[in-house]
Amino acid sequence: MKSACVAVRDLSKSYGPATAVSGVSINVRAGEFLSLLGPSGSGKTTLLMMIAGFEAPTAGAIHIDDRDITELAPNKRNIGMVFQRYALFPHMSVADNIAFPLRMRRTPKAEIRRRVEAALALVQLEEYGGRLPSQLSGGQQQRIAVARALVFEPPVLLMDEPLGALDKTLRGHIQSEIKRIQQRVGDTVIYVTHDQEEALTMSDRVAVLSEGRLAQVGTPIELYERPQTPFVASFIGKMNFIAGEIRGYDGDMVVVELPGNAKLTVPNGGRTCGLDGKRAVRVALRPERLRLQPRGQGGPNAIPGTIETAIFVGSFHLLLVRACASATELLQVQLPAGEGALRFERGDEVDVLAEAAAIRLFATASA
Repeated sequence: MKSACVAVRDLSKSYGPATAVSGVSINVRAGEFLSLLGPSGSGKTTLLMMIAGFEAPTAGAIHIDDRDITELAPNKRNIGMVFQRYALFPHMSVADNIAFPLRMRRTPKAEIRRRVEAALALVQLEEYGGRLPSQLSGGQQQRIAVARALVFEPPVLLMDEPLGALDKTLRGHIQSEIKRIQQRVGDTVIYVTHDQEEALTMSDRVAVLSEGRLAQVGTPIELYERPQTPFVASFIGKMNFIAGEIRGYDGDMVVVELPGNAKLTVPNGGRTCGLDGKRAVRVALRPERLRLQPRGQGGPNAIPGTIETAIFVGSFHLLLVRACASATELLQVQLPAGEGALRFERGDEVDVLAEAAAIRLFATASA
């Protein structure tokens, strides 16, 4: 199977006065697994439907390799598609469902049998060809939908929230299966999800959308460690935000004052986003990059606070700390499960310690 590049160029879609997608440009590399991630209404499914050909763009262009497919009908694009609700034919056997795209292409019968057997083996359901979809579990039906989408060897596979109807445990298993299959066949995959954990787990890169616009594209690590906007910072993982003000610079460090006179020193290189001389900032802190110590022991980047709530979540303890002598600042602090976390409880006065390298600053106006 030969995978293909997909180029989305300044793509827009409007429905009357409402804009669903606005000026999105993305280059998907051949063999790449790219997720379109965003909340409901962000435009991710509309973007996927335009690539598939089920929605006509208002402006822009779509290319697969060097071929402009913007105005081609869906069946002329040679793209595989997997839907959230599987879209299997209930009256056909599993084998006939998988064979359907090949019959539409008038593939010889012997070749159809060979490819269906190979597709069933690929999704590890070799013994299920004679069953009806109703005789399969949800996870098995989704794997058959993947097999059907791959059987005619498309260069690009589109997946629209394919795991949304599955429970959490089964979803994790099918995530691994889809990734295994994609790596084995080398297909280019564009995958829509609203689940940021799913996107980070499965993708080579993730395109984050917000209100129809592309907020950021990057590897999972890049998005998590170096978000470019407060939206990306808060949507990818958990993030605390505190209002602050830049008070000056100390070499290559930025000095930020928080409410209650607490001060942070933050590396200036790559940690400040869109400040451009502005003094009011939003300080972004990941909960798992924070530590606690009893109040008054000193140390850099110490934020005084009082523990309001302590929650045991299994693999970690989540502590909610009223910080910065302010009634509005409640910091989430995530500590690994163990004796170290057990020594802190509700009502304790503590210092929240922030790693300098883990702090990011955003201009307040960019929120």
